[in-house]
Amino acid sequence: AVLAVCVLTAVVAARIAGGIFERNLEEAALSTLQRAADAFAAQERSDVEKLASTLDALLANDELRRAFVARDRERLLAVAAPLFATMSARDRITHWYFIEPGPAPTVFLRVHRPELRGDVVERATLRIAAETRDLGAGKELGRTAFALRAVRPWVHEGKLLGYMELAEEIDHFLGAIKARTGDEYGLLVMKKF
Repeated sequence: AVLAVCVLTAVVAARIAGGIFERNLEEAALSTLQRAADAFAAQERSDVEKLASTLDALLANDELRRAFVARDRERLLAVAAPLFATMSARDRITHWYFIEPGPAPTVFLRVHRPELRGDVVERATLRIAAETRDLGAGKELGRTAFALRAVRPWVHEGKLLGYMELAEEIDHFLGAIKARTGDEYGLLVMKKF
C-alpha cells in the first residue's frame, strides 16, 4: 500500500510538474512571439515613415515635377536615376514608380526597371492614396516584387499630377529586423490576398 501511494504520488507530482513546465513553455513561446510581432510592427512603422518622408522631399523636387508634367521619360529618368542610386545605397529603397492618374492609373516610369512601363496599377496602397489624397502604405505584391510600399498623390497648385511610390523589398525589410533584434524572421503569405 505504501508503495502504491508512493507511485501514485510520484505520478501526480510528475503530471503537475509537467503541466507547470508546459504552461511555462507556452508562456515563454507566446512572449517571444509577441516580442517578434512588436519588433516587426515597429520596423514597419519606422520604414513607412522613412519612405513617406523621402516621398515628401521628392514630391517637392521641381526638376522631377517638370519632367513628369512634360511626360519626358528620358529626362525624368536622367534626373531620378542618381537620386535612386543614393536612396538604394543609403536607405535600402529598391523600387521607385511614377504613376499617371486616370480611371486606370498606369506606370509611367519604374526608375528601378525603366523597360517595364504602361501597366495598370491595382494595388491597395495606390487606391488608399487616391481615395484619401494622402499616404497609402503597406506590404503588397506588385509586378516585380513583394515589398513594403508607400504611395503619395502628387498634387501641384491644386492639380493632381499623378502618384509617386517608393518601396523596399521584403528581404531588405526582414534583414533590418534581424539586425535590430538578432532573431531570424520570415513571412508566410497567401498570394491571393
